Formats: sequence, structure tokens, C-alpha cells
Amino acid sequence: MGKEKTHINIVVIGHVDSGKS
Repeated sequence: MGKEKTHINIVVIGHVDSGKS
């Protein structure tokens, strides 16, 4: 579960980073 949450976090952060750029 921890690994899955981390993967989702990376995807979410990546999306936010893309929107900010």
C-alpha cells in the first residue's frame, strides 16, 4: 500500500508540476 501511495503521489505531483510550468 505504501508503494502504491508513493506512485500516486509522484503522478499527482508530476501533474501539478506540469500545470505550474
